[in-house]
Amino acid sequence: MVWITRIGEPLGGLSRMRLKKLEIAGFKSFKDKTQFHFSNGISAIVGPNGCGKSNVVDAIRWVMGEQRVKSLRGKKMDDVIFNGSDEAAPVGMAEVTIIFEKNGRQFPGQYADCSEIMISRRLYREGDSEYSINKVPCRLLDVREFFMDTGVGAKTYSIVEQESISRLIEAKPEDIREFIEEAAGIKKYKSRRESAMRKMDSTKQNIARLKDILSEVKTQLNSTSRQAKRAERYRELKKEIKENELALSLQAYIELGHEKDRLKTSRESLDHNSLEIQTSLTAMAAGMENLKEKLAENEEIIGRLQERFYNCKNEINIGEQKIDFLKGKISDIASRKKKNLSDVDTFQQRKDSMEREVIILQGLISETETKITELRDFITGTQGDSDSSRAIEADLLAQLEQRRSESFSIITEHARLKNLMNSLTKGIEDINKKIEREERDLQDQTEKIATARKARATTAQDLESVKERIDLLKERERITRRHIEEIRNNLELIEETIEELKGEISLKSSRLASLKELQEGYEGCNEGTKSVLQARRDGILDIDGVLGLVADHIRVPKEYEAAVEAVLGEKLQYVVVKSHHDGMEAIDYLKKHSSGRGHFVPLNIRNHFIQSNVPDNLVDVVRLDRFIEVKENYREIIESLIGDVLVIPDLTMGVSLWRRNGFVGTFVTRDGDVISPNGILMGGSGSGGGNSRLRTNREIDELERDMHRLSAPLECETERKRSESRLLAELTDEHDEIRSKIHALELTFNSRKKDIERFEGEISWLEQRINVLIFNKESLEQEERDAREKILQIEHDIRLCADREQEATRTIATLQERWSAVKAELEAKEKNLTEKKILLSSLEEKINSHTVASKRLRAAIADLTDEIESAILDAERSDTEAATIADTIKSEEQRLEYMYRDHDAIEEELVRKREIHNETDKVLRDRESEAGEEKRHLDSMTKELAQIDMDIQEARLHMETLKRGSYEKFHADLTALAPNFTGLDEQQVKALRLNLERDRQKVEDFGEVNLLALSEHEELKERYDFLTSQVDDLNTSIATLQKTINKMNRVSKKRFSETFESVNQCFQVVYPRLFPGGKGELRLTDESNVLESGIDIDIQVPGKKKQNITLLSGGEKALSAVALIFAILMHKPSPFLILDEVDAALDDSNVSLFKNLIREISEKSQVIFVTHNKRTMEVADNLFGITMEKRGITTTVTVSMN
Repeated sequence: MVWITRIGEPLGGLSRMRLKKLEIAGFKSFKDKTQFHFSNGISAIVGPNGCGKSNVVDAIRWVMGEQRVKSLRGKKMDDVIFNGSDEAAPVGMAEVTIIFEKNGRQFPGQYADCSEIMISRRLYREGDSEYSINKVPCRLLDVREFFMDTGVGAKTYSIVEQESISRLIEAKPEDIREFIEEAAGIKKYKSRRESAMRKMDSTKQNIARLKDILSEVKTQLNSTSRQAKRAERYRELKKEIKENELALSLQAYIELGHEKDRLKTSRESLDHNSLEIQTSLTAMAAGMENLKEKLAENEEIIGRLQERFYNCKNEINIGEQKIDFLKGKISDIASRKKKNLSDVDTFQQRKDSMEREVIILQGLISETETKITELRDFITGTQGDSDSSRAIEADLLAQLEQRRSESFSIITEHARLKNLMNSLTKGIEDINKKIEREERDLQDQTEKIATARKARATTAQDLESVKERIDLLKERERITRRHIEEIRNNLELIEETIEELKGEISLKSSRLASLKELQEGYEGCNEGTKSVLQARRDGILDIDGVLGLVADHIRVPKEYEAAVEAVLGEKLQYVVVKSHHDGMEAIDYLKKHSSGRGHFVPLNIRNHFIQSNVPDNLVDVVRLDRFIEVKENYREIIESLIGDVLVIPDLTMGVSLWRRNGFVGTFVTRDGDVISPNGILMGGSGSGGGNSRLRTNREIDELERDMHRLSAPLECETERKRSESRLLAELTDEHDEIRSKIHALELTFNSRKKDIERFEGEISWLEQRINVLIFNKESLEQEERDAREKILQIEHDIRLCADREQEATRTIATLQERWSAVKAELEAKEKNLTEKKILLSSLEEKINSHTVASKRLRAAIADLTDEIESAILDAERSDTEAATIADTIKSEEQRLEYMYRDHDAIEEELVRKREIHNETDKVLRDRESEAGEEKRHLDSMTKELAQIDMDIQEARLHMETLKRGSYEKFHADLTALAPNFTGLDEQQVKALRLNLERDRQKVEDFGEVNLLALSEHEELKERYDFLTSQVDDLNTSIATLQKTINKMNRVSKKRFSETFESVNQCFQVVYPRLFPGGKGELRLTDESNVLESGIDIDIQVPGKKKQNITLLSGGEKALSAVALIFAILMHKPSPFLILDEVDAALDDSNVSLFKNLIREISEKSQVIFVTHNKRTMEVADNLFGITMEKRGITTTVTVSMN
C-alpha cells in the first residue's frame, strides 16, 4: 500500500477537513434535535431495519445541497419533514447542520481563516428553503462551490449507497467519467467551459440578431429623418400655442387671485362687523342675563318681603287678640277682687256676730241645748250637699278655663288662616303676571321656531333639489367616465392594432428596402452585367434600350424557382435589350471601361425551338414555361431559353423518358435536378447564383402586396383613432364641465347643509327654550292651582274656625252662667252651713262650759280671721296679677306699635320693590327687542358671508382648475410662475387670443404628424451607434471566451489524463486485492477525444474469461464498484467517506477483504458506514446505535469501542 499512497500524492494539495458533528431536527424520522459527534477513524451506524439509519446518510446528502428528491427516497421535497406518528404531531420545519473542522490544512477560498465551518439547511412546510454557512445566509451555489473539487458533495464518490453500487458498475461510460473528473478536480473547469460555451453561442446569436437589427435600424433612421423635420416645426407651433395658452391662463389666474383677495378683504370686513355684532349680542345677552338675575332676585326679595308683611300682619292680629284676652282677664281679676273684698266684709260681720253670739251663747247655752241635736243633723246633711256643690263648681271652673284656652287657640288659628289666604291671593296675582309674561315669551319663541322651521324646510327642499342635481350629474359623470374608459380601452386596442400593423409594415418595409437595395445593387451578378446596369441607372450609359435582367422580367412560383434556376443558371443574369444595336453599345461600354463581360438578349431573338405539344407518351410531364409569368414583349426570350424544358417528377422517370427518345429537350425536377438533351445529369444540394434574384423578386412582390394589404386597415384604424380621439376630447371636456358643476353644486350643498345645521341648532335651542317656558308656565299654573286649592281649603278651615269660635263662645257663656249659679248657690249653702256651725258651736260651748264655748267661739273667730286674711291676701294677689297683666298689656301695646311701624315700612319697601321689578322687566323686554334686531342683522351678514365664501370657493375652484389644467397640459405650476408674470392689458390679451387661434388653425391644417419622430430619430441614432459598439464588444467577447475555453481545455485535458492514469493504476492494484488472481482495468472509449471520452471498465474475475459486467453476481458487482471507489480514494483521498450498507451482498471472506481496505482508507479519510454485518462492525472505532423507542421517532445511542 505504500506504493499506492505514493501514486496519490502528486495531487494531494487539496483541502483536508474532518466531519466533526452532525445535527438533525425534524428531518424524516428525527423529530427531536439529534447530534452525532464523529471522531477520527471509523464510525459505524447500526440498528434494526426501518429505524432510520439511512436517514442519517440522506441528511448528510441533503445538507450538502442534494436537490434530487428521488435520491432522498421521496416524491416531493417536503417529504423530508417529519410528518408525525401515532404518538407525535408533525413539525413545520426540517433542519440539518453539519460542522467541519480543519485537519492540518486551511479551508478553501474566503474561509481560510476559519477553524470550523458550519453549513445549515432548513426547509419549511410552506416551501421556503434556507442555506447558511457559519450562520450567514447564502445560496445553494455557494454551498456547492465550497465542496467543489474536494471529493465531497451530494453527487460525488464520497457517499456510496447500496443501491448505487450496482448502478455504478453498470453505469454508462460518460457517468463513470464524472467520478474521474471529480478526482481530477476539473469539474469546475468543465462547468465553466460549458458556461463559456453557452455564453459564446448566445453571443453569436446576439451578433446575428444585432446585424439584422442594425440593417433594420439603418432603414428606419433614413425614414424618420424627414418626419423629424416636420415634427420639429409642429413642435415649435405647439410650443407657441403652449406659451400663449399659459400666458392667458396666468392672466386669468392672477385676475382670479385679485378677485379672491378682494372677496377675502370684504369677508374680513364682514367678519369684523359680524364679530362686533356677536360681541354686542354677547354683551346684550350678558346684560339680559343680569337683568333676569336681578328680576329673579327682586322676585325673591318681594316674596320674602311679602312673607314678612303677612307674618308681621299676622303677629299684629295675634298681639291685638292677646291684649283683648289680657284685658278680659283683668276684668275677671277685678271681679274676683271685688268678691274677695265682699267676702272680707261678710266674714268681718260674721266675726262680729259670732262675738256677739259668744256673748249671747254664754247666756243662751242652756236655751240651745235642746237645739244642738237638730243643728247637728242639719249640719251633717248640709255639709255633703255643700261638698258636692264645691266639686261641681271646681269642675265647671276648670272646664271654663279650658274652653277659654281653646277659644284663644281657635282665634289665633283663624287669624293665621286669614293672613295665609291673603298671602296666597297676592301670590296668585303674581303668578298670573308671571304666566302672562311666560305666555308672551312662549308666543314669541313659537313664532321664531315656526319661522326657523319654515326656513329649514325651504332650505331642505333646496338641499334635496341640489342633491338630486348632484346625483344626476354624478350619474352623467359616471356614464361619461365609463364612455371615456371604453373609448380609452378602444384607443388602446386601436393603438395596439396600429402598432402591430405599423410594426408589421415596418418589418416588411425594412425587409423590402433591404431587398430593393440588394435588387438595385444587382448583388450576385457578374461584373460586366452589374457595370452596365449601374451605369444605365446612374445616367452614365445613355442607352434607352437596356431593359434589365432576364430574372427581373419573369415571375416564378416558389416551388419552381429551383427548377428555373437549375435550367437557366447564369442566363437569368442576361441583360435584355431592345435590339442588337443596343447590345453592341453596351459591349463597347464594357470594353471602353474594362468592366468585364456581359450577355445581352435582344427582344427580337431568333427562337430555334419549334413549339410543340408534349408527346402523349410523356405522362406526368409539363412544360416549364407554363408556370412562368412573363410580359408579352418578353415571351419570345423566355420561350427561346426554356421552351424545350419539361418538368418531371424525379430523375428516375426523366432518365426513363430520355432513353425512350421521341423528344429532344431538357428535363428538370422541382428540386432542380436536370437532364440535358445529351443525357447529362446535373443535381445535388445548394442553389445557383440566380436563385437569390428570383427569390428576391418574388419576396419583393409578396412584400409589396402585403404592405398594400396592410395599408388599408392601417388607414382605417388611424381614422378610427382620430375619431375616437376627438370623441375622447369632447367627452373629457364634458366630464370636466360636469365635474365643475358637481363641485359648484357640492359647495351649494355644503352651504345649504350648514344652513340646515344652523337652523336645526336654532330650532333645537328654541324647542328647549319653549319646553322651559312651557314647563315654567305649567309649574306656575300648577302653583296657581295649588294656591287656589289651598285658598279653598283655608276658606273651609276659616269657616270651621268661625263655627268653632262661636261654639266656643256659646260654650264659655253657658259654662260661665252655670259656674256663677253654682258658685252663688255654693256661697249661700256655705253661708248657711257656717251659721249653723257657729250656732252649734255656740250652743255646744254653752252646753259644755263657758270656757269650752268661749274657746270654740274664739276658734271660730280665728277661722274667720284666717278666711278674712286669705281673702285679703287673694285680693292683694289679684292686684299684683292685674298689675302684671297690665304691664304685659303695655309691653304688648309697645310691641304692636313697633310692629305697626315695621308693617308700614315693609309695605312701603314691597311697593318700591314691585315698582323696581316692573321697571326692570320693561328694560328686559326692550333689551330683548334690541337683541332680536341685532340677531336679524347678524343673520343677514351670515348669509352675505356664506355668499362671499361661495364666491371665494368658486374663484379658488377656477384657480385650481386652471392650475391643474396647466399642470396636466403643460406641466407648469401657475403658482410658481405668477410672481414673475407681468399682467396683460386687454389689447395684449386680444392679440394673444388671435395668435392662439391662428396657431391652432395651422396645427389643424398641418395634418398627421408623427410627434415621436424626433425622439425616434434620436433613439434610432443612439441605438444604431450603441448596436454598432455592441457588435464590436460581442466580437471581442467571443475572442476572449474562445481563448478562455482553449485554456480550460488544455488544463482539463492534462489533469484528466494524469488522474485517469493514476486511478487506473490504483484500480489495477486494488482489484486483485478484492479478487485475488483477477484483473481490472479502466479504458477510454475514445482516446482521440480525451475531453469527451467515456470510461469503460474491463474486468476478469479469477477463473473466468473476460465477460460483460452485467453477467457478474451481486457480490462481484459490489466488490468491483468498491474497488473503483477505493482506487479513486487512494488517488485523491476524500475528507470523509460514507458507505450505506455496501457490504450487504458480500460473504464473510469478502467482508474480511472489505474490512482491510476500510482500515487502510481510514488512515487518510474519515470513514462512516451503515451496516448490519457484525463482522464489519468489528472494524469500527465508534458505534452509533439507531433505534425507535417511540414508534416512528428515531433515537440514538453512542458507544466508543476504545
